Amino acid sequence: MLRFLSISRLAVIDRLELEFAPGLNVLTGETGAGKSILVGAVGLLVGGRASADLVRTGEETAAVQAIFETPSWTARSSPAPRCATPLARWSICTDSTSTSSCSIHPPTSTSSTNSPP
Repeated sequence: MLRFLSISRLAVIDRLELEFAPGLNVLTGETGAGKSILVGAVGLLVGGRASADLVRTGEETAAVQAIFETPSWTARSSPAPRCATPLARWSICTDSTSTSSCSIHPPTSTSSTNSPP
């Protein structure tokens, strides 16, 4: 389940951080408010195609990060450490080079699941 989404310099979004509650979360807003950009940002994290024109005008890079929570029932079938936090990162530069990564971070006493490590 998506728990946290951070978007920087993507399209018309300068910086945005969203924390999602358990259960149903609904995105609403007027036309042009950026709902499709949020959905598209998640798509980039899971392998969607990107182009340099997604970088906010006047900026050199754009970035998206997300923290996912895995249900407890997956612990039996997953090789990931118990209570691990899957973190996905994606970035693109105006020269069309992009990077993406996915990692699993065990929680520490000083880290919070509300923001990326």
